Parts: sequence; structure tokens; C-alpha cells
Amino acid sequence: MTAHLLRSGLLTFALLLLTACTLDVGRSSPSTSAADDHSSSWAVTLQRQSSIAGSGLREIAESDLRSGDLLFSSSLGVTSLGIRAFSASSVSHVALYVGEGQVAEATGAGVQVITLQQALAHSDKLFALRVPDLTPDQATAMKSFAWQVK
Repeated sequence: MTAHLLRSGLLTFALLLLTACTLDVGRSSPSTSAADDHSSSWAVTLQRQSSIAGSGLREIAESDLRSGDLLFSSSLGVTSLGIRAFSASSVSHVALYVGEGQVAEATGAGVQVITLQQALAHSDKLFALRVPDLTPDQATAMKSFAWQVK
């Protein structure tokens, strides 16, 4: 394997880790002659899906937060910047407000519950949206689940 192919493979792997997007590689493996031809490239399609547009979500103020509200955020860290760059999004993380100033979020180690102030402190942007048809029972179930898997 040439150094060029190794670098291409490592870059592709890094992109997958950073973006969590699906990859559609147009050519499953390069030919021997293509390995030395730096002008030929692999066809890569990054797919971005969003359920936000047209979903009826509405932005809410901090003082109006209720259990079940979604907190969208970003930070200045490398992972956040990579996710935003490759997803064309202004946010890189979503957490769940579970009430009483507490936020549940997924991490590499599982789910952690932190204070809203901690979430604000490590975010350069944070906004909250509410799903309009979320029932109190659904919000309670979400909160209970977050505390169980914590």
C-alpha cells in the first residue's frame, strides 16, 4: 500500500469518527495504476439528515425550560468544530433538560447528568427547543430514563 493510499484511508476513517455520517464510496478499491495516480480521487458522498426543519419545534427562553426540552449546543473543541464543519450545522451536540436545573447528555462513557450552568459553561452556543406535542407523561418517562442510565 502506498503512502498516499494510507493517508487517504486514515483521513476517511477520521472523517467517519468526527462526523458520524454515512459514506458512499464510489469505487470500492483502486486499481494498481490508480494507486500511483494522485490525480484520481475516491468519490465520497457525505449524507446529512435533519428532522428539525418543518417539525414544529419552537425556541424557548431559559426561564421557561421544562423537562423534555432539547438543548442544542456547540463548543470550540476540535470534535465540535469537525462535526459542524462536515455537517454544515451550527450545533454539534443535543442534550435533554430533565428539570430542576439539570441536563442529561450522552458522552463516550454513557449518560451524565450535569447542571444547566455546567452545560452553559462548556458551550459557546446553547439554545433550547420544545417539541409542541410532548406530553407530561412522555417528559417524565424521558427524565426517569436519563436518571436510570446515568
